[in-house]
Amino acid sequence: MAEGPRSFAVLLSQLEDGQLHEELSVVVNEMQKELHEYSQRNHKNADGEIKLSIKFFHEPNGVVSVKASIDTKMPKTARHKSVF
Repeated sequence: MAEGPRSFAVLLSQLEDGQLHEELSVVVNEMQKELHEYSQRNHKNADGEIKLSIKFFHEPNGVVSVKASIDTKMPKTARHKSVF
């Protein structure tokens, strides 16, 4: 009997033996902190981005491998110019 679709939350929690889920949790918390600090410091809206990429590889012998990566874009503080 064929299995139904696997929950994405279950898949995410199992990738890299749970390390990916843990790292994403840390990244989300860092993002929230950075956005808050940026917004408070600069008195304007802040934005950031977290990209999760999951690649699936199906081998002829039926084994499926999964490789994930995380890319983040934190808000950037404007640099001040120096005058000499």
